[in-house]
Amino acid sequence: MKKFYQPFLLIVILVSSFFSFNCGKKGPLQPPLIQIPQKIDQVTSFQRGKVVGLEWEFDPVYTDGTDLKFPLTIEVWRAELGRKGDQSSSSEIEKENFNQLAEVVDRLVIEESATPLKGSWSWEITSPGSLAKKYVLALLVLDQKKKKSLFSPLITITPQNLPLPPSNVEAEVQPQGVILKWTPSSGFIFPGEGKPVKGYYVYRREEGGLWQRLTSNPVTEEVFLDKEVTFGQTYFYKIRGIVAESQPRLETADSSEIKVQPQDIFPPAPPPEVVAIETEVGISLSWEPSPEDDVSGYKVWRRREDELEFSLLTPQPIKNLSFTDLSVEKGFVYEYCLTAIDKQGNESKRSVKVKERKRR
Repeated sequence: MKKFYQPFLLIVILVSSFFSFNCGKKGPLQPPLIQIPQKIDQVTSFQRGKVVGLEWEFDPVYTDGTDLKFPLTIEVWRAELGRKGDQSSSSEIEKENFNQLAEVVDRLVIEESATPLKGSWSWEITSPGSLAKKYVLALLVLDQKKKKSLFSPLITITPQNLPLPPSNVEAEVQPQGVILKWTPSSGFIFPGEGKPVKGYYVYRREEGGLWQRLTSNPVTEEVFLDKEVTFGQTYFYKIRGIVAESQPRLETADSSEIKVQPQDIFPPAPPPEVVAIETEVGISLSWEPSPEDDVSGYKVWRRREDELEFSLLTPQPIKNLSFTDLSVEKGFVYEYCLTAIDKQGNESKRSVKVKERKRR
């Protein structure tokens, strides 16, 4: 037993030593996970008259996908490159460490959460000297503990001498809608030459509502018909000239607002066709409906051959497309016509006239 025990003990010691060396063996060192706000990736730039700025949209989360807690802060960083002829690009600025050349020009505190979160920031150029400069901008997101995201994509803006806004906006209410007309942009925000307007966007809002663009593409003439209006509703309109739709988006400042309260004062069209047929009990009329959508009824008018004026047979408009005149006398010729009445009480012109004799 003693001879067997010694080799067995040696094997146990060797196996234990093997596992003691391999169990819990450390792998390569991993960097610690750092939770920082996700950077803003969707950033666009614009110049609207003398106003230059950024617009953005992002999901307020950390890099690991968890939600940011509000309020949060967005820092706006801006670097001035100098003269217009400077060929430096945003990528070159990045190589030179943007955060060393730029400075924080504003901090925006966002109190309320939304997904996606949209925002904008702008400043106004006040002198022609601004046209000779180039600016590079970027955004940072800070959480409540001041942890910072990476910079958003760098945006380069060179302010342009843009046209003045359209003027003399006028509105004319027609049955088919509101017709807007305006005087084209004339002159520029600063003395000298500038970029011309290529078209116009039309904006509309209702009382207490937000502005909405009515045109998917710029209109090239100084006139626009808004067909999507409701009579009795109040609308506000403004016009904006478009110079370039690429980045940065170049636009004129907005025109003055115009208030329009379209009212339905337009009579509908009369029935296009009327037929009169003698029957045993009288004279029956039938007609095609008026082509207007808001017609609420029809009035029937009659004149006997020995009368000078038409008399109204239906003081209350009828909704049917037929009517039988029972008050006719044998041997006389009767002449008929109709008018259409819309929901606002507007009355059409009289329709074509038809004649029929009561023979029986």
